[in-house]
Amino acid sequence: MSNLYQFKGASGMKQPTELTILGRAGKKVLQKLSKRHFISRKKRWLFVDFAEMNVPLHSQFDVLLKGDNKALIPSFYKVTLLECIDQFGNQLTAIPEGYKTICRLEFHPKVPATIDELPSLDTWKANPSHITLANHADLQLAFADPFVNDLSYLAYFTVLEQMTTKNPIRSVSDFYSLLEKKFKMDRSQADRILGVFMQMGKVKRTIDNDIELVPAV
Repeated sequence: MSNLYQFKGASGMKQPTELTILGRAGKKVLQKLSKRHFISRKKRWLFVDFAEMNVPLHSQFDVLLKGDNKALIPSFYKVTLLECIDQFGNQLTAIPEGYKTICRLEFHPKVPATIDELPSLDTWKANPSHITLANHADLQLAFADPFVNDLSYLAYFTVLEQMTTKNPIRSVSDFYSLLEKKFKMDRSQADRILGVFMQMGKVKRTIDNDIELVPAV
């Protein structure tokens, strides 16, 4: 399947920041590197693949993409880089360009299930289900077919109209049901349209997993 999302790039401009998470760092690994090992509600130690540019501590991300095709994980998250160490346990002030590292990340409002479903690793290993962290501002849509492109515009104004009626769409389930009824699409197509809306900045997912539609301008 073609990538639904691709990273923006322009000559003379710095590369957009992204991090590739391969898996979770196990207790034995962190004990060997003399690091505290704990699992808190919002923080995890994770193996991070080669960085394409320097990423300083306290950098933040708001988009999670899964696998090589970078499928959107559709929910609201803010991810902060709290701590970074190299293979020898040295404390770093940034993820250096070209380095593999082990990082402690904080997730808000909570750790996504897809993070905890990653394998527990003792070193950096390829993982086809890796998670890419990115920022909305660095992404652009790469429509794989005209169906998604055209239908997304029709669906947007249908949903916008429904949001202003006496029975507004507020949940993801409502969103799916409307598209299934109005456009005879199946649940997977409706889910893809929701992903398109989110990346276009037309829909925001709230902390309680409802949706907010951003009015057209």
